[in-house]
Amino acid sequence: MNLPKNIFTIYTSQDKDVLQYFLLHLQSVKNNFNIAIWSDDSIDDIELWKSANVSRLDETHVFPILLSNTFMNSEFVKSDEFRMVIERYKADKAVIVPIILDDCSWDVNFTFDHCIFNFNELQVFHKNENPISNGSPTDIVFTQVSYYIMGLLNSFTKKSAIEKPISTEEQKESSLATEGQIAFDFFEESVTESKDENGIKKQERSRGKKRLKKRINFLRRQRFKSRL
Repeated sequence: MNLPKNIFTIYTSQDKDVLQYFLLHLQSVKNNFNIAIWSDDSIDDIELWKSANVSRLDETHVFPILLSNTFMNSEFVKSDEFRMVIERYKADKAVIVPIILDDCSWDVNFTFDHCIFNFNELQVFHKNENPISNGSPTDIVFTQVSYYIMGLLNSFTKKSAIEKPISTEEQKESSLATEGQIAFDFFEESVTESKDENGIKKQERSRGKKRLKKRINFLRRQRFKSRL
């Protein structure tokens, strides 16, 4: 059974109404995949957010981030927790899904000790259209995001299946099965060869008997002629 994949949405309290609408669209994802969706707390109170959520960062596979002016100017983007999210993405352990909510300055570089990050290196949703809060149809973008996340979850599942480690016990069973198959094949081959050899010997004995019988008949005819 596949372990659940975790989706952790990061947002500010100002965007909570949009978040609730987004979560409605994620239900279609939840109905089709074994996932957990975390979105209990906004990042406004960073210390409170840390105490409740920091342990979840290393367990998250998809980070939808609601980008707005409030988010881009929050303390969160300066925090170690934001760095942890970026490092998890850089290590190919999670995917970040940015969703632009308003006309914010999202195309900026974030410099960390070991890397530089910009949201523009990701699949950014709604970046070339009117911001959601200005009346753009949210159904379209959130449906696009939902399908995108479903595609990610499908790829995670296939990757897990390919990379699933083989246990020592499974290796032993596989080795035994292989050895057994080799032994069985060798036995079948030996039996076949034995059968072939026996068949050849029988054929040789049969031909020998026929030759002997012909020879006896020939001598009898010769003896009968000499008496005449």
